[in-house]
Amino acid sequence: MKSAFQTAQNSGAIGKLLGRLFQCTLPSPSSPHRHGHRQQPVSVAFAAVTLARQIFADLSAQTALLIGAGETIELAARHLHQHGLGRMVVANRTVERAHGLAAQFDGYAIALTEIAAHLPEADIVISSTASRCRSSARAWWRAR
Repeated sequence: MKSAFQTAQNSGAIGKLLGRLFQCTLPSPSSPHRHGHRQQPVSVAFAAVTLARQIFADLSAQTALLIGAGETIELAARHLHQHGLGRMVVANRTVERAHGLAAQFDGYAIALTEIAAHLPEADIVISSTASRCRSSARAWWRAR
């Protein structure tokens, strides 16, 4: 990641926001995580919400688009809700499952096919899905 970031930065492909995002996520040489001194494990969901809180000081004015409805997205939804997220949209292949999760956190559900319509209103996007790549690739190949 550091090498890719450096290459992109050298070529001028990193803007101010993306540069800040990378600097927030890459461990520094003195990072406890780098040296294995971490006291508690950190979930991907917690890390994503922590990063969102670093970028947006006030989550109450933000909209999050959560893609998926499994454990990671449920945990992200819980963390976002606890930190006062303004609006939550949950997208999932099964809309009923998305609706069940969204209802727990005062959000609303959409189908995966509706993501493109809702993406422009999202300030935060967190995705965690389980997909069968082989099956999807086979179905795509047959459709061609």
